[in-house]
Amino acid sequence: MELLTRAVESLTGNSIPYTFKEKIISSIADDPNRSKSIWNIFNGVSNKDSSPVSIFEFDLKNPLMSRYSQQAKNAFKKSRSLSLLPGVLTVVDSIQNDTNLYIITERIRPLEDALTLDYPEESFPDELITLGLYQIASALKFINVEGSSVHCNVCKEAIFVTMSGEWKLGGFELLVSLKERDFAILSTAYQLPTFHDTISPPEFQRGGADYFNTANSNLVVKFDTYKFGALAYQLLTRSAVSEQKDMSNMNGVPVNMAPHLKKCIHPSLTVRYSMEQFLKFGDKSFFNVPLVKLCGNLNELSLKNGDEKLEIFQSLDEIETLPRGMFEYRIMPDLISTFNILETNENNRQSILLFVILKNMEQLSADVFDRLVKPVIFQAFTYPDRAIRMTLLNALPDMVPKLSNYEVQDKIFPNLVKGFNDTNVAIREETVKSIIPIVLKISDRQLNNELLRYLARLQNDESPEIRTNVIVCLTKVAEHMNSNSRIGVLTTAFGKALKDPFVPARLNTVLAFRSSIDYFPPEVCCSKTLSALAPAMLDKSSKVRKEAQQAVEVYLAKILKAASELPDDDEETMKQEQEQTESLKNGMNSLSLNNVALSAKKTLFGFGNNSSSASLEMNDKEETTPEKVSTLNVSDDDLDFDDSWTFDDEEVGPAKPASPPARVARPAAKVTARPAAARPAAAPRPAAKQAPSIPATITHKATPTKKPKALKLKAKSKLNVELDFDEDGWGDQW
Repeated sequence: MELLTRAVESLTGNSIPYTFKEKIISSIADDPNRSKSIWNIFNGVSNKDSSPVSIFEFDLKNPLMSRYSQQAKNAFKKSRSLSLLPGVLTVVDSIQNDTNLYIITERIRPLEDALTLDYPEESFPDELITLGLYQIASALKFINVEGSSVHCNVCKEAIFVTMSGEWKLGGFELLVSLKERDFAILSTAYQLPTFHDTISPPEFQRGGADYFNTANSNLVVKFDTYKFGALAYQLLTRSAVSEQKDMSNMNGVPVNMAPHLKKCIHPSLTVRYSMEQFLKFGDKSFFNVPLVKLCGNLNELSLKNGDEKLEIFQSLDEIETLPRGMFEYRIMPDLISTFNILETNENNRQSILLFVILKNMEQLSADVFDRLVKPVIFQAFTYPDRAIRMTLLNALPDMVPKLSNYEVQDKIFPNLVKGFNDTNVAIREETVKSIIPIVLKISDRQLNNELLRYLARLQNDESPEIRTNVIVCLTKVAEHMNSNSRIGVLTTAFGKALKDPFVPARLNTVLAFRSSIDYFPPEVCCSKTLSALAPAMLDKSSKVRKEAQQAVEVYLAKILKAASELPDDDEETMKQEQEQTESLKNGMNSLSLNNVALSAKKTLFGFGNNSSSASLEMNDKEETTPEKVSTLNVSDDDLDFDDSWTFDDEEVGPAKPASPPARVARPAAKVTARPAAARPAAAPRPAAKQAPSIPATITHKATPTKKPKALKLKAKSKLNVELDFDEDGWGDQW
């Protein structure tokens, strides 16, 4: 259907190079009960460059609209010639064909929509009304003076609000030129709904259109002043005006404006202000406000130098309320262009402009932010200036939600982590804090590899505040860490932080332990967490001790709960454990020193005693040679005791002999094996605290033909274990 409509329009000459969108105002023919407009007004888009426009359409073939055709053609002609004046609605194009008149303007919306929709829960701010009145007064002044014309139809329906929040004057259906003196159109003024329903100046009520033919030009332009005064009174007092007496009460009008507004609506032409006079007095009093001055400076921005531009943008802090769209479409483009022109941050110009941009970025639409602000942010992160970097870091929490994951990973993170190596403490600290808002958008590699290594190194930072913030940061990002390495990283980092001399660091670490309890299973709570946390219970700080006690209680509660869920031993298991225990006790009793007797005939320490089935027998052949008493001096060094539980079966070097030297034969050791079923479970044996004492002199039978070997106890092998593996994968850091 749309293709067919376009084809018909093309054949009849009705097509225009603009795409119609939603209708924002219906003409009086389409909506006679509510509309006062002779135009259908649509939002539209240019087919050439997709720029937004508004399309005013007048139907020349509609019989109901024929009475307004002369006024529509007057607006069609005059709007194009005056559109270059400040404050006048900008006309992009105008098209006339057999059936319609089209006036293409910048994208606008009706003033009534702005007054009611922008602030639905409260009245429209007075400062914005003051700004709008200043803009309309300026437009009327230019029309009267520079344009040598009289508008004649100043009312709410003739005022439109642009995308930048600026009030623009349209509605040129009754506009007359003082040079051309085309006053005949005014004879149809009361046919126009917008003129008919608003108050007219007394002189026009008396003389009609003939008044313009006889009056002086300086007096004729005061027609617009009266209409403007009635409009201003209506907007400021929020009341309707239909007669002169309705404007006698100035309640609601600013005190410094009231006397001047009275002169705008004075019945006498000699007393009544012109628009030029009204603006002259207003610039010194009621229009001398920050918002109005800002708009005036923006209009002259191209004529300002660098310092003056900076001062203008800094004045934004003095303004509480801006018109909707003003920052996005009017101020931001100028800010961006000014920022890009600067090559260095001399006198902090760049950082100040960047601060203004980021402070007001919430007022921007997604399209404007992507198109204008993102390139500035990415470029600013590459600058080495600390003031710029600090500005970016402070604005990062508000900035990150507007950025994609790829943009954070590729444009932000690689430049941001350079701040960890900065020599300035404030930059390092703010960089640590900035990790929390971006952690959701960085990659797993960046989080678990690069970021954690930076944080591990910063735990040794000279600044105690940075060391404390590292723990806080770790606690915040822990839920996003790799589960395989999280336990090792947290226990190592927290355990190290508990030894920090800075009390807030230890206190925050205890709190971090407590808040991270869900990351530690009960087994880890027993083996690692409690052992790391327990020393804090004896901390020098009472605050740390108190928090540590509460944290330990929380962990113990978790451990006890897990223990209560474990199953009890059944009878068979308990019986087996009892048998193993008894077997172990019997084995230990057989090795007791009480069963070992020192025999001078066969053994040195009584091994070979047949009273124990587990004794060691030392076989020695008795010689028939005569007995000879010899003295053997044995020191502790000669008995080389070791912590292991095995002995060396090979011969060792001779003991230090006394005079005459004597050797003690070392009998072969024989172990009576215990049945497998009765063998106790392996259990660690306590290391001997002290070797048994040995008599300095031992008398025994010796033969000259065979000298016994010296007894030497030595470990069978020594185990050298080098623990060079890295349990958590963090080297000498975490």
